[in-house]
Amino acid sequence: MRRTDRFRYFYIGFVTVFTLLIVIGLMVFHSFLKAYEMAQPQSMAQSICDNYIATANIKELKENYKLKISSYETDKNAQKAFSNIISGNKLTVNYSSQTPKGSDICFYVNAKDKDVMQIALSKNKKPGKFGITGYSVDEISFIDDVYKKVSVTFPSSAKVTVNGKKIAKGDIKESSLPEIKNVDFGKSAVYSCTAEIKNLINTDVKVTATGGDFEIQKSDSLVSVTQKFDSTFKKNAEDFALAGAKVYANYMQDAGSLGAVAKYVDTSSYFYERIRGTIVVFALSFNSSSVENLEITDFTQHSKDIYSCRVKFVHVLKSGAKIYRDNFHKRIYLRIDKNGTKIIDMQSIG
Repeated sequence: MRRTDRFRYFYIGFVTVFTLLIVIGLMVFHSFLKAYEMAQPQSMAQSICDNYIATANIKELKENYKLKISSYETDKNAQKAFSNIISGNKLTVNYSSQTPKGSDICFYVNAKDKDVMQIALSKNKKPGKFGITGYSVDEISFIDDVYKKVSVTFPSSAKVTVNGKKIAKGDIKESSLPEIKNVDFGKSAVYSCTAEIKNLINTDVKVTATGGDFEIQKSDSLVSVTQKFDSTFKKNAEDFALAGAKVYANYMQDAGSLGAVAKYVDTSSYFYERIRGTIVVFALSFNSSSVENLEITDFTQHSKDIYSCRVKFVHVLKSGAKIYRDNFHKRIYLRIDKNGTKIIDMQSIG
């Protein structure tokens, strides 16, 4: 082989190796730059926003990034609700001046000048690729205004599910019979339960109840699971409770007589004794009264003769041109037996 040929092969080999080293070097450098960029907290938050939040991918956000959301929320319902919030809006990622406890940095995701989510990050303790120390997601959550709450009331005899999941004991806020002096509900008494389902995005929940014959009614953010009754019996009992509530509300404003109250309230009850001994101090003077925003829900039979229902309304008091509004929200307990119907107690709610 001639010297020129050997030189040519050596030159070509050298150029090839040199070119390969340059290509590999550029690839490594590109990989380094990409790793460095992705290790930056804002780049990480932006990537999550572009790939998951902009597409309302609730399932991936839950599984990969610890999205704070109710365990009763379905992915489909949450995605639908969140899609409606961000639909047609450009999403931007901005630094937050407030950082959750335990995190190092936080970003808000903004849609049309309104913050909708926050991404909390912490710096990793150990460096990763190329010795670069990156960040990990502590939590992704919606802004408080996005989260919704639904209250579910139901009798203890019912087995209730929300979106297919049985209500957990820890989510039941109230679950015991009230204390009513001189009233024995009995060992097998049915009591009223109230569960609070928090961190929902979509309040259009599906509630089911088994273990008896029940009706389910929804009003705003309240779902009532109630026992089924003869419609006439139930209406008469609710009408009586409402009439008694109105008389009581007027009496507590120093209008109306104790005799009017006695038509509805059991005069042998401890509740009546308390009313009779009440001194009205902060009563409002009014010429006429009416009721607005009336709701009667959660009619329940607790034992053979004892029933109750929630009564909620705004007591509107008019005095000339002045109008006062007093909120009334109580559970009213009734005794219904062969002697007729009487109120034995009223207990405030909320």
